[in-house]
Amino acid sequence: DAGMARHDPIPAALSLDGLSVDARGAFELAADAGYRGIAFATNHPELTPVNLGESARRHLRKLLDTRHLTIDALRVAAPRAGLSDPATIDRTVDNARAAIQLAHELHVTTVALNVGPLSVENSGGSGAVAALRELAERADAAGITLTALQALGLEDAALARVITR
Repeated sequence: DAGMARHDPIPAALSLDGLSVDARGAFELAADAGYRGIAFATNHPELTPVNLGESARRHLRKLLDTRHLTIDALRVAAPRAGLSDPATIDRTVDNARAAIQLAHELHVTTVALNVGPLSVENSGGSGAVAALRELAERADAAGITLTALQALGLEDAALARVITR
């Protein structure tokens, strides 16, 4: 019933990706809808690691605290090919490092990274597996879980085979 007051928060995070409001509006939308947290990509126009200096991070935490919201996850801004494209792997790794640092400073425990369409065939000389291992170790050292997302259409075990190779 629309007239009923919400007593318990929705135990989920609302992704800000694709919302057509500014960050403050998105926080209000999440809080009004009863979400417990938010999640956003590091290329959100107002929430990039570059734009969120120390003062801005304090302000962000205060805005979220007043709305009883947490940041549950960050998603690394990365090209569709993720770590599998030698032309963009360095930018993807740099973006991931910045996201892990931002997550650490904001006490966010999960960072998601699109690793791209990795396969045994295309991972050999690309450095993708080495990059993924380095990022996972960096995240782990900061107390953060790095979630590796793959492109749709790959068989479920493809990423595991590449990493354990």
